[in-house]
Parts: sequence; C-alpha cells; structure tokens
Amino acid sequence: MKKVLVIVAFVTMFSATAVNAQNFKFGAKGGLNLATLNGKDADDVKMKVGFNLGLVGEYAFNEKMAIQPELLFSAQGADDEDVKDGARKIDFALGVGAGYKLENNLFFDARYTYGLSKIGEDSDDAKVYNGVFQISIGYMF
Repeated sequence: MKKVLVIVAFVTMFSATAVNAQNFKFGAKGGLNLATLNGKDADDVKMKVGFNLGLVGEYAFNEKMAIQPELLFSAQGADDEDVKDGARKIDFALGVGAGYKLENNLFFDARYTYGLSKIGEDSDDAKVYNGVFQISIGYMF
C-alpha cells in the first residue's frame, strides 16, 4: 500500500510538469515540527518535537500565488508510549500556511497541518488526529 501511495504522489507531481513546464519547479525542504494530537477523544499528551524532510513541487499561477504539492517524511504524534503502539504509519493531512521565496530560489514557509486520517490502525479506534505546526526552509532547482 505504501508503494502505491508513493507512486501516485510522484506521478501526480511529474504529470503537472507536462501541463506547463515554465510554471513548474522541483525542490527539497526540511524543517522543524511541533506535533500534538487533536480530536474529541485526545487525552492530555505532551507535544512532540520532530522534523520534516522531503521533495516539493511548485506550480506558479503568477508571481504571488502557487500550489506546492509535497512528499514528506514528517515526525508526528505525541510523546506518549500509548500513542506510539498501534498508530498508523501514513497520514493524509490538510495544510494551511504561508511562505516566502527569495530570488535565489531559497524559500521559507510556516504552516499548520491537520490530519485527515484517524491515527489508530483499527477503524473502531477513538477519533484522534495529528496536528502539526511546521517551520521549513528549502531550495527550488
């Protein structure tokens, strides 16, 4: 299942380049994560400090607006042994944030991502989702 998701993500990123190669760029990024758990069944858990690292694409609509699909490793969850046992390895999330790109293609961004998948492997598990604040730096090639 993991291989299928990775392949679909890469095909999506690469197929966008065929649409308009002038407006599409690839890059890499990494940064700091401050993660916790959200949801009505989330108990008091300690924030987990981690990192994110991965590949990014950027499709620019104009000089000020772009979409940035990403394939990231992102340390998430919470500092709690009970949470680590039985947690899913893959999470889909919706992110909202802002970034700034310099003329030398170096970029900075900050965002909050909210997990769309319950973290438990069983579908009957409590309604608990990842919530991650990310600060990153990257470079577009």
